[in-house]
Amino acid sequence: MTTPEAPATVDDNEDLTDPPAPSPTPDPPAPELPQEPPTPPQAAQIPEPSTTFTMPELPGITFAVVRGGLDIDGKLNPSWIQITGTDSEGAIVSRIGFAGP
Repeated sequence: MTTPEAPATVDDNEDLTDPPAPSPTPDPPAPELPQEPPTPPQAAQIPEPSTTFTMPELPGITFAVVRGGLDIDGKLNPSWIQITGTDSEGAIVSRIGFAGP
């Protein structure tokens, strides 16, 4: 008669977790691209008013219309139209701009 073997036991102190995965190697640094010189900021090239007008409904205010110049994003746009109203002291009281045809 054979003696039955005792079932294999697990030592409670034995660590059954997987060992930690090796840390991934860091990505190599990106190749440096040649630096372009910074572009200088565009100077406001607002042309002289092409038309000025007054309105009897708004006495003392002179409106100047300028075509071309900087649009609302600060970019040169030849289709941009701006109307600026100034009072008799030169203070701006109204300004509107829009893209024309």
